[in-house]
Amino acid sequence: MRLQISILAVVMSGCLVSDSVFAENKCLAQLTSAFLKATRTPTEDELIQDAVKNRRFWLDPKLNVHFEANPELVPALARHWYESEALPQSVYPKVVSAVGKKRAHLMLDPRIVCRIDQFLAWSTTFLKTHPEATANELRSSFAASLGQTKVFRGMRLGSAVEAAQLKSQGILASGLRTQNEQYLRNKMKLELDPSIIDHKKKQDHLLGFGTDLRNRQINRGLDHSMLISTSDWIEIAASVGYHHPQAVKMSPAGRLYLFEIDIPEFELVRKAGPLSSGHAYRKGSGSYQIGNKSIEYDEFKVESFIPYEIRPEWISNVHHYQDAPPKWEFKR
Repeated sequence: MRLQISILAVVMSGCLVSDSVFAENKCLAQLTSAFLKATRTPTEDELIQDAVKNRRFWLDPKLNVHFEANPELVPALARHWYESEALPQSVYPKVVSAVGKKRAHLMLDPRIVCRIDQFLAWSTTFLKTHPEATANELRSSFAASLGQTKVFRGMRLGSAVEAAQLKSQGILASGLRTQNEQYLRNKMKLELDPSIIDHKKKQDHLLGFGTDLRNRQINRGLDHSMLISTSDWIEIAASVGYHHPQAVKMSPAGRLYLFEIDIPEFELVRKAGPLSSGHAYRKGSGSYQIGNKSIEYDEFKVESFIPYEIRPEWISNVHHYQDAPPKWEFKR
């Protein structure tokens, strides 16, 4: 509402200083147009177009408008995005009980899904003293409560100039670098259609965060991925960033540049909760051997993901490796 008032005030101020009937009529027309635009609920296509344009996609807070107006979509979309029956059947009722149906769409956010138990416990306490908090306020306050963390990403690059450009401009997910806006808009439109069961269509557009995460386990569809891999361990980030087949494919003759990333913990999608990979390897079940360094396997720390983009303000340093790092080996 404050935004609407400010828009009207700006246009009205122009009308008040007009010195002709023509200018006054023109200002009044602008005032009417601004009022209608400010008070009208955006269409689904407009929301998607704006989310693609600002590169926030499903993390764009303005999409709350759509989900809050259509709360009945949430269970089906949770199933569609994450290919999980647990989310709509067991998690959704808990979310509604803790934060209410109007805010339940927060469970579609992968940064919340991977921390769902922590989020629900925290929200129950927070809402006792902030009962009128909006979904955006709830999300941002939860994010602030998690603090900052440091992760690393290794990349084969052709030159120090390229590394400097990424540091100053940010690092985009492969799917954003290789696909045009029309593809991305179509992808979001399809992600809003939970009736899609065609496996090929899901893979062609890598529909939903769950599909993207599962593909990661078998190194499929990486060129279309909207997730950027990072690690809490500098040795793992360096080794994978240089030796992984996808890294070699992207820059066969490249050298290793390691990006040090200081980021809000909330911005990381961890392999935890409903997003745990579910395979047999659990914490302590083995270790990564990288040169002389042995790192106990811990799914939470070995690999995490940043959706869509590593923002430039998160990149605190870039390290150039003259020599290739040791290749990782997993030992049980």
